[in-house]
Amino acid sequence: MAITHQQAVDRLMATGVSRADAEYVVGWYAAPSDASTTVVDTVEQVTGRPARTFAQWAAEHAERFHAPQVMPG
Repeated sequence: MAITHQQAVDRLMATGVSRADAEYVVGWYAAPSDASTTVVDTVEQVTGRPARTFAQWAAEHAERFHAPQVMPG
């Protein structure tokens, strides 16, 4: 369900965010800059290997997110 710009601002402000910050965040999501969706190779430059998606990283580390098994007894 979509909410209005003002409703989004009000919700952020209800959590303690200032009006100016709430307006900035909601405005950014409504009309993000081209730079926010531009893919760059910074990760590869820094690490020496291509970046992975979050899904790739999560799949590679899934075992870290399993609850520990409790031994009976």
